[in-house]
Amino acid sequence: MDELIPKESKTIAAVRAKRLSERLSEARKSIKLKEVWWNTPFIEWVSLLLIFILNAFMVFPFHDFPAIENTFSGPVIPLIGKAISRFGVEYLISLQIVNIFFLTLLPITFYFFVKVVSKRKLIALLSSLILILPYHPFLKARVDASVFGIDAAHIVGLTIIPFALSNLFSFIRSGGYSHLVFAAISSATVALTTPFGFLTYLIIAGILAFSEVLLGSGRLKFTRALVVFLFAGGLISFWYNPAFFFWMLTGPLGEDIRYTISRVIPLSFFTLPVIGTFGYVLFDRKPTLQPVFISSFFLITFVLISVAGGGIFPSHSSRYVYELGLSVALIVSLIFVKLVDFGRINQKLNFKIIPKNVLLNFVTVGFVIFLIVITVTERNSFTLEETQVLGTWDEVEKGDIWKAKEGFSGAHSFLGYTITAITCAALVIMRKFTSQKKIA
Repeated sequence: MDELIPKESKTIAAVRAKRLSERLSEARKSIKLKEVWWNTPFIEWVSLLLIFILNAFMVFPFHDFPAIENTFSGPVIPLIGKAISRFGVEYLISLQIVNIFFLTLLPITFYFFVKVVSKRKLIALLSSLILILPYHPFLKARVDASVFGIDAAHIVGLTIIPFALSNLFSFIRSGGYSHLVFAAISSATVALTTPFGFLTYLIIAGILAFSEVLLGSGRLKFTRALVVFLFAGGLISFWYNPAFFFWMLTGPLGEDIRYTISRVIPLSFFTLPVIGTFGYVLFDRKPTLQPVFISSFFLITFVLISVAGGGIFPSHSSRYVYELGLSVALIVSLIFVKLVDFGRINQKLNFKIIPKNVLLNFVTVGFVIFLIVITVTERNSFTLEETQVLGTWDEVEKGDIWKAKEGFSGAHSFLGYTITAITCAALVIMRKFTSQKKIA
């Protein structure tokens, strides 16, 4: 009778785990790139320097103009602006410096996010270059919102979001105390910069978590995502205390969010079951297709939200159009690289005049040069349409959320500070318990 009982190594769970491990190993081998000269760390840093210089070249002309008088819901931007103004810089100019800095930094943080998700430097490079194009919904949309508009906090938060998502993705995938700390702190920083941007972060984080759950160990990875959100919520409780946070969602300040959700929910009844089934059938336990899943769901989600929230085009744009620009940059780069990879492995595709690999390399380099040339040559059309001379103001202009927060002081504020203190203490204590072993 005992002979009929399968050994532990022969159980369905064990066989399935072994099969998954073999698939992951094969996937890593299939996407492993040959260490050629253009795939070295030196070339990567040169590429990052190129991205930074190109983007700075596009946005630097705006640094001398004072920022549009704006309101803030979180303390991050006003604190940085005040710190810069201590050096004798006019406050509105210091805010513009903050705007320009984060505008310049966004393609860099997005590069590392795409690299973590796709494991391909070329996809990350192309995504960042597309993001700098002076068109809508790319750089032009972000400059209009940050330099000319009143949505600067959203764009600053958009720069921090890829960094937060990279750490969240790493923690969901492999655990680790450092990943948890960086993910929690960066997520909290997004919320303290812009509550609206934090909502965007949660949407993308949900897509990333779902993509990892499809690869196996779903409960563990889902729990890891919740742990990050729990710690992030604790870290921001000193600002968004529980009573104020609940009122912010249910009160008049949450009207825009509730309106967008009311537009999205009817669409979700039809699209989510179809998209969810589509994702499960095509991407379940297929690690090589994970970047395709993330980029396609990223695009579909923000197309639907942008349409529901006010439109995609400049004349009828929504606040989600900047995230839509990121998703378009990602999926265009992914499609281009996948087509090049297909050309390399397709034995039927051969050319007598020029070797196939040489031609594909030429096409890839040509596409990179094309993006750079288009960006540089179109810079002249990317100028200020009108300049307003703004007065100097000495104090931080508080937004509606900030003003409403002041009504939740006293015991509510004390509770928020206590939660933040307990969260910080928990992270420190956790470090001692995990100094010798990795977090699950």
